[in-house]
Amino acid sequence: MQNNNEMRDDLREQLAAIEHARWARWQSYLHSKCAINHDGSLTIPANLVERWEHQIATPYAMLSEAEKDSDRREVDGYLPLVKKEYAIPPQVLDLLDLLGCMGIAWESGLAEAALAAQDKVYALQSDKVDPCVGNLLAVIHGDGGHYLAEHGLEKTCKDAEYAITMLRANLGCLEESHRILIESEDPW
Repeated sequence: MQNNNEMRDDLREQLAAIEHARWARWQSYLHSKCAINHDGSLTIPANLVERWEHQIATPYAMLSEAEKDSDRREVDGYLPLVKKEYAIPPQVLDLLDLLGCMGIAWESGLAEAALAAQDKVYALQSDKVDPCVGNLLAVIHGDGGHYLAEHGLEKTCKDAEYAITMLRANLGCLEESHRILIESEDPW
């Protein structure tokens, strides 16, 4: 069994391999756009220098959608490893999506999304079981609605609240671990 340092080092190596592949793709693209000089050096065309200087000086939020999409495609190379390392169960992602909280997850983090999900569960607690509420509770409990039928609305909602609270706590721990990992090793 790996200790935390070994796990961090293993993750770092896997991320470094992905980063190298990304860098190599970029260098290949860059070299393909350059003029090869007689001494073997490369000259970047002026229009590309101007374009890239502009992009360098532009915060991500101010990029065009096409430029953001290009960055998003690069990040896609990291997502399988991140998903594997943080092992977010698909049911959690389904729940956040069902509650309309995925946007919060992407923008503010999973802990904030879990808090929003918890607030929505509070709002759903009532005496009448709407089919949408029943479906939501079935997703939270992962049982196709059997828990609600067996235990009633009040207990099912209370237990769903507990499940969301635990999700928030676990996601908060994951985000803190991720923050520590990122801050602990600055490769530059």
